[in-house]
Amino acid sequence: MKWLHLLTVFVFGSFVYVNLNDHDFLKWTLIYMPLALIALVHIFRRVPSNLILLYSIALIIYLVSNLGDLVQWTSSGMPSMLDLESDDVEATREFFGTMVAMLVSLLYWHWNRKRKTD
Repeated sequence: MKWLHLLTVFVFGSFVYVNLNDHDFLKWTLIYMPLALIALVHIFRRVPSNLILLYSIALIIYLVSNLGDLVQWTSSGMPSMLDLESDDVEATREFFGTMVAMLVSLLYWHWNRKRKTD
């Protein structure tokens, strides 16, 4: 199971690295780095479930506040995600990246709670 945590650290740490030259690097560091740290700490010991849940709730709030970006992308005909020129597509890629982080954090919360009861 440790390899899965290491993979999570690598993936979300890579997401932070890829955003180094982005103008909103701090925002993406705050979104992706906690999940990489949760996975890293989870290798050695259990992370408090409430901490993971708080992080997940923060991501859900962020997603709900940016739901308009997804609606705008959908209403513009759902252009290809590979279109580098469209601002709608950039916002949608960011929305889906945050959604992936939220889903993985909820999985960690679930595993952590299950591990506590075992």
